[in-house]
Amino acid sequence: MTRRRARLLFAIVLGLFAIHAMCDAPPPPRVASLHIEGYPRSRAQIAGVFQQIKASGAQIVALQGVRTPRKVATAAGWRLGDSWRYVYPRVRGAARSLGVLYNDGELALRATRVHDSVAVTDGARPAFEARFVPRRRGAALRVLVVDLERDAGARTMQLRVLAELYSELARSGERVLLVGNFHSDGSTDRGALEALARASRARWLSREVSCTAYRRDDAGRCRGVALDHAFSVGAAKSVQALGPCAKVGCSPERCPRSVERVSAHCPLVVELLP
Repeated sequence: MTRRRARLLFAIVLGLFAIHAMCDAPPPPRVASLHIEGYPRSRAQIAGVFQQIKASGAQIVALQGVRTPRKVATAAGWRLGDSWRYVYPRVRGAARSLGVLYNDGELALRATRVHDSVAVTDGARPAFEARFVPRRRGAALRVLVVDLERDAGARTMQLRVLAELYSELARSGERVLLVGNFHSDGSTDRGALEALARASRARWLSREVSCTAYRRDDAGRCRGVALDHAFSVGAAKSVQALGPCAKVGCSPERCPRSVERVSAHCPLVVELLP
């Protein structure tokens, strides 16, 4: 066999091996974000929350608004399966309302961290980070969860801190997904989210999502608002609000029953590209 043919054969074999590896590699995890407002308020809320989580098909769920973290872990085990775990800040105060639910059969939790710099005022919540590695082949993923303040001034300060924090985490070379409740409602807030994306050099993945939650206006009408968002340097295959936001849309005649029984927020689901 000539050297030229040997090189050609080697290139073909190498190419086939690369194609096989790409086809065999699992896709990135599907990530959901859901604000569950004082969980657990009632049995109906517990059932509704886990019904929405199960329907999302997510392997990672960033939660906000949790009142009793241990009850999330308990309910996850018997409603989603024994492989599900819940991780949250082991500290006192507002940080405990944040956490990440994940399928331990598919993802290994490598580290968690509380970023107190995001808690810019008394009572404000920090950001919570969880770092995962797929149990099969695949890249690490850092999920950064936030629940920003209603006050516009405090929220502006939080967004500035988040831009610096995201940039710092992204320098690791690993994919970082920033998700949660940004309390964004109106053109001013959208401008602030644009500024966050520019400053952190991240993509605003949820930019085109019309609504992720429901509010009643001054006339008592129910309207959809985009409060929950996702940012990442990498692109996403799809980003959508599920639950009632997908079923009844952003301008329902009246607010869905789930607003009172479960949460005013819908699950925001991000399917990342490899």
